[in-house]
Amino acid sequence: MTDRLSSRRSSYWATGALCGTVAALSATGDIIFDLFDGSTAVAVGGGTAVLIGGLAWYRSAHAQPGAAVAQSAARGVVRHELPSTAAWVGRRTLLDGLLATLRDVPAPTGGTLSVGLSHSQSKIVAVHGAPGTGKTTLALNAAHRVKDDYPDGQLHLALRGDGDEPMTSADALEELLLRLGVARADIPARVADRAARLRTLTNDLRLLIVLDNAHNAEQVRPLLPVGAGCAVLITSRRALSVGDVARPPVHVSLPNEDDALSVLAHWAGEERIAADLATALRITRFCGRLPLALHIVGSKLRNRPDLSLAQMRARLEDERERLRELSRSDSSLEACLGFSHRELTEPTRAAFDLIASLPAGRLTDWHFASVLESRRTAVDACDELVEVSLMEADGGGEADRGYRVHDLIRVYAAEQYDRLPPDDRQRLEARLVRAFRDAVVHLAASRAPELAAEVSTERVAGLDPSSAAAWVSGEQKRLEWAIGRGRSLGMDTEAAEIGEALSYFLNDITLPPGAADWLFGAPSGARPRVRRSLRRARATMALAEGAPDTALSLLLSGDTETEESPDAVDRARDEMVVAAAHAAKRDFRDALRHMTGAVDGLRTAGDSWHVLNSLEKLGEFQRWRGKPELAERSQREALRLAEQAGDLRACARLRRTLAETLGYLRRPVEAAPLLEEGSTTSAY
Repeated sequence: MTDRLSSRRSSYWATGALCGTVAALSATGDIIFDLFDGSTAVAVGGGTAVLIGGLAWYRSAHAQPGAAVAQSAARGVVRHELPSTAAWVGRRTLLDGLLATLRDVPAPTGGTLSVGLSHSQSKIVAVHGAPGTGKTTLALNAAHRVKDDYPDGQLHLALRGDGDEPMTSADALEELLLRLGVARADIPARVADRAARLRTLTNDLRLLIVLDNAHNAEQVRPLLPVGAGCAVLITSRRALSVGDVARPPVHVSLPNEDDALSVLAHWAGEERIAADLATALRITRFCGRLPLALHIVGSKLRNRPDLSLAQMRARLEDERERLRELSRSDSSLEACLGFSHRELTEPTRAAFDLIASLPAGRLTDWHFASVLESRRTAVDACDELVEVSLMEADGGGEADRGYRVHDLIRVYAAEQYDRLPPDDRQRLEARLVRAFRDAVVHLAASRAPELAAEVSTERVAGLDPSSAAAWVSGEQKRLEWAIGRGRSLGMDTEAAEIGEALSYFLNDITLPPGAADWLFGAPSGARPRVRRSLRRARATMALAEGAPDTALSLLLSGDTETEESPDAVDRARDEMVVAAAHAAKRDFRDALRHMTGAVDGLRTAGDSWHVLNSLEKLGEFQRWRGKPELAERSQREALRLAEQAGDLRACARLRRTLAETLGYLRRPVEAAPLLEEGSTTSAY
């Protein structure tokens, strides 16, 4: 590449010398031949031509300061300097897309340079993704395959974007100019002048530049050429917006399971993986399909023939020991993640680490606002995490914006959280426990109206009661965490109130046997309403576990800690469970009697959600007692209430049970559409 630049300069100087000679001869020829005769005149004329040509060459050479030095430096420049790289396995679409873009190289136009990047004719392609996804491997594989399309050369520059001291734009420009044959003494001092020199030198070249591991757009912008024959391939953990805004950044996503197995097989050996695909697939899942993790594990397996796939799987099973296993002498997943993690602002890092320590699941702005106590700060924190690829948006709309965190990133962040001072952890955790209490109580108020006064709406902004069941179902494990952590922090009241609110969603969650006593235990001094709700929840769970006598004992024994009598609503809600307990004992007469009383009491109190549920059960009991016409009436009223409330899960359930009743009444034509609608909405 530099040879080409030098040869062009040499040709300019040679032309200058020749022109000088011709000019000299034409100006002095007549004078010489007037003064001298024959061969003497020829000799004098030739000497004059050599003298003037030499002077012209000397002036031309010295009119370019440092040109001789630049030519000397150029002789040491390598035209093709792409580093070697690992093979790119799987995810063929990503590589093919890059190749298609980079191979379409127009001829350099030369001429006037573009004023700015917005008018640049160069191809600028930014590749971004989470740590360990293979950004550099993808970029270098693509660059090696298209190098013949860039005959003037390919340059690679590591910008150290994930280090503590990223390369400055000034240093990067100096490195690029040196490689293009510019003498160090001729490199301008100002960044803007260095950038202009780079654009000038590359304007009429077919040149590919790989800027690896960029820190941000500000670092990269001065390094970009503008010539039509140039292309720049940038890798970064951030989705950089540079150059051609019409070309979106290329996101390097995780491989699917098949491609992940191929990556593992590439490093561990095809035959070894094929011999135990089930265990290999389990290993890829423990690695979260992250290519760097698969590379490390595969290399260990290749270097240790005595280490079986089953033994490697066992090493990876313990989540907290997994990161230690995913390291080797030349690379470590912890180190890879640490660069991005250290770069976070302190509030974002603390909130992220706490949330990562919770049971895994989908995240929203609400989770971060609950820790950071400001929705605006939470949105900024989420944007920061997405920008550095520690968290990924899940594609939901603005109203349902959510995020995913890779399992290995989550494990790493949780370990960092454990290193915070205990006082800081307790302060953050207490804040989050209160937030979970406010959220679930607010959502439960759509089913238990008396809870509406317990939380101000300002503290639960962004939570939609119409999706209460889905939210509670998705947050179940974290709500259980909040109950347990609340008790350990001495927040027994908040823990009990979370349990009370959770008791109104027992049809929407799944609890293991024996969990009720722990989740719904009432602390000493709890308010009577809370105690009654928790006792009813324990009775309901006893019934679900096949112990109707235990349920009846809990509800009929009363509250031993308070003499306050339950109000009419509490009595009616208790009677619903008593009726179900009698039904479980095959005592349908008493079941029907208690449920009828519950419906009447709840209707009088205006407790619509419990009316809906009691009517649903009443319809079942009426059908079992051989009264399907009454069952149809009860179930249709319950369905109407569910539709009014927008409770999609209850609607699906009631359409199915109503269809069963209509089938019992030999009305299949009416039952068919209800079954179809019920199956359509059952996913909710």
